[in-house]
Amino acid sequence: PARLQRVMDPAPPARVLLIHTHPVQYLAHLYREYGARPELDVLVAFCRVPAGTSLYDKAFGMETEWGVGLLGGYRSVALPERLHRISDYFNPAVWRLVRRGNFDAVIAYGYNFPTAWVSLAAAKLSGVPWAFVGDNHTLANPQGKKRFGKRSFLVTIGRLVDGVAAQSVRAANFYSGFAG
Repeated sequence: PARLQRVMDPAPPARVLLIHTHPVQYLAHLYREYGARPELDVLVAFCRVPAGTSLYDKAFGMETEWGVGLLGGYRSVALPERLHRISDYFNPAVWRLVRRGNFDAVIAYGYNFPTAWVSLAAAKLSGVPWAFVGDNHTLANPQGKKRFGKRSFLVTIGRLVDGVAAQSVRAANFYSGFAG
């Protein structure tokens, strides 16, 4: 009977923290899918959240407007304590969230923003696996010392991470060159 009970008891859902700089339309449906799965307990932490369905995009130098709700159908939190003098994406409150959240894994969308680095340090100290999602496939553009610095940074990250979800074959090949 005890053995049968163990088989019948469902496993607790995997607790996963996803960290993203801001909500984006092409991931909202994926987050909703995660939220609907009983085997997952996903919390998405955003560095900044727009007031409505628009967000100023620095890369394009314009306000972007999405005709869909970006935050409904899944659990999310806006990380407090942004310090703009350091970076738009420096949210030291992620430290406490990771350390006290009892997560089974932490996954950042990217590796190149300060909140991701803070979450990586907190995860490592907590014994929680940390991974990132990446789409880079080359070290194009940087020259000389800047290229060396970026390569060194990627080697360091490669030694610390527990996994990378590369978004293409070229990205997988790129990141595998930095694995520790």
